[in-house]
Amino acid sequence: MTAAQPPAITAVIVLYQRPPAKSEAFASLSDLISCDPALGAAFRIVLYDNSPFAQQLPNKSIPVEYVHDAANGGLVAAYHYALTQALRTGSEWLLLLDQDTTLTAEYVAEMFKVIHTQSDGSTIAAAVPILVDDRVVSPEADFFYHLRHQFPFRRLFPVSREASGVQAYPVNAYNSGAVLKVSALQKIGGFPSSFRLDYLDHALFCELQQHGYSIFVLPAVLQHKLAHRDLNQVSPARHTSVLQSQSLFVFRYGNRLDHLLYRLWLLRQSRHYRKLCRDPRVWKEMFWQALGKWAFPPETQAGR
Repeated sequence: MTAAQPPAITAVIVLYQRPPAKSEAFASLSDLISCDPALGAAFRIVLYDNSPFAQQLPNKSIPVEYVHDAANGGLVAAYHYALTQALRTGSEWLLLLDQDTTLTAEYVAEMFKVIHTQSDGSTIAAAVPILVDDRVVSPEADFFYHLRHQFPFRRLFPVSREASGVQAYPVNAYNSGAVLKVSALQKIGGFPSSFRLDYLDHALFCELQQHGYSIFVLPAVLQHKLAHRDLNQVSPARHTSVLQSQSLFVFRYGNRLDHLLYRLWLLRQSRHYRKLCRDPRVWKEMFWQALGKWAFPPETQAGR
């Protein structure tokens, strides 16, 4: 790749109340580029900071665009900005990174191997790594699969560490580590704006697969720290946000049978959460939403 060529990948790292130097994603990507200068020409890096106050960039030799969004537009605002920049600079791929994902040389090599073999007629719109936090957390069977196979006598479809390649069944993956074809994002109209944070990944991969695109799972295994492994460390407000976005996802992308199965799933989950969560508001909200009208975040009512 010559200096005159556009960067192959625009990488966006979304920060929230963490200095860039403390971000595993930024530190690991910076180290990889420092060890292989050719990567510097292949990447354009955007640090999108949703923290209340702007933070100082570390003294790194790699070029970085820092964007501070004090209003905290969530992941979707960061991704829309990065997609705009990718289109402006001619990048064909967009790499999404949470602040707490550690990249490896093996992952970068596998990612470039996949994107360099894609022709214009390829249906592959995304390549995703296997993310682990003691267990595989991404990718996984899509949420509708879990709804339709929620009862004990039905066999679940897990995605294992060995499940690399193009997936034959609908899957969902975490945003972090996913590299997305810019032309495919244009085809589906960009990122689903109704999902500011929670369930944005579900909506994105559902949109891509409903439009006939395929998801490629890389053999690379990356460490990814789950923000809240303990349900009791999550505030009731955050539980509500997840529940509302989840309900919106099912309502928007599911059929009538899915809507019914989701109500059953909520009832079963509320029973489960009643045992695990100390705050009774969490399970009670799930219970009442299962029986009543679904509540959606106010800002999603008119959005796509």
